Amino acid sequence: MSSGKKRLFPPRTILFFLIMGLFALATVLIPRVAFHFTKLLPDNYSFTARRAIDAGDFATAETITRKRLEKEFYDFNALYLLAEAQDRDGRPAEAAETIKDILIRVPGALSRKESKTGYDESQTFCQLAIYLWHARAFDEACEMARAAFDIGTASGIADVKNEIWSQNYGAPKAAVAAARLALRAADFGQFKRALTTASALPIDVTILSASWIEKRERDPLSAETQLRAALSGTPSSPALRLALRSLLLRHKWSDPDLEAALRLEDAENARVLPLASFSLPTGAELSTTSLTLSRTSTAVAHTNTGVFPVHSLLMVASGSKAMGLFPILIVRSGETEVSRFYLDATKPTLFMAEPWPDAAPKSLDLRLNFSNDGFDPASRADRNMAVYDLAFH
Repeated sequence: MSSGKKRLFPPRTILFFLIMGLFALATVLIPRVAFHFTKLLPDNYSFTARRAIDAGDFATAETITRKRLEKEFYDFNALYLLAEAQDRDGRPAEAAETIKDILIRVPGALSRKESKTGYDESQTFCQLAIYLWHARAFDEACEMARAAFDIGTASGIADVKNEIWSQNYGAPKAAVAAARLALRAADFGQFKRALTTASALPIDVTILSASWIEKRERDPLSAETQLRAALSGTPSSPALRLALRSLLLRHKWSDPDLEAALRLEDAENARVLPLASFSLPTGAELSTTSLTLSRTSTAVAHTNTGVFPVHSLLMVASGSKAMGLFPILIVRSGETEVSRFYLDATKPTLFMAEPWPDAAPKSLDLRLNFSNDGFDPASRADRNMAVYDLAFH
């Protein structure tokens, strides 16, 4: 029998508990250490930018995202964060320009076979519509909102609807834009509510009401009757003339008795730009009735707006859909964007915008840029656009 003291724990037991203790300590410490160091990694800008935005430190968020973009030109997540910071900092017009920059960079990424880090087509159009609305660019917001309706997710579309419809419209122009969006969504309640606020713009209200009757009630004859009645009361309105003329074109109706009444050249304070004035890019076609662009390109015309002050741009156009979207037509004067239209109409339809509230310059270097050509090889759907009439008012 041994005279030594009996050991309380064998060495193997002590080693086992020691190892288990180290594992437990590692389980607690490693995530914390990793979390600390990942915040310091240069490529993990997203965490620090998001934290700065949530804290209301928009200048820091902007600095972080811009530094990231200096290194990674095609990091679209950085552009979304930058736009959000600008919008929440009270600069929605800048936020909208940042989102537009995404649409400019995407084709470059595709052509160079670069990774489109973080790009989300649905988010792009939904956010662009919202930021434009915040910037009070109501016409353009409506155009991009309709694109968001075509390509957006359910949650993104809900965000756009809530932003535009869940408010009292402070300006008739905002109400007109909201009504156009309600027409697209077939929401009669929102349509009627918006038109009530837009009553100060009777011509816009008449055209929208006729569009609802034609498209949603499927009664083009009643729509034509309404437009004829309005034109008889305001015979010099170029918008009413174009609205009625495009309706006749859509349904292939003709009325020789109306030809004189629908001449744009005789409309009050209107300046018609002949389609033959445009220099055509490769792939464009000019017929006696239309100018067609079938690929991403720009048609250019040098023109003047005439002797009367010009505020509005009126256009009858159509587009064909491919891969979920219709054509986007960007109108520029030189390098300055004037208007942006979403041509979600397969037949000639009137599109209107008021890009010059303080009157357009007398001389315009007008550029029609088809910005998002697309072709679906599976369905053979080709995204093209055509312009039938173009006028200033």
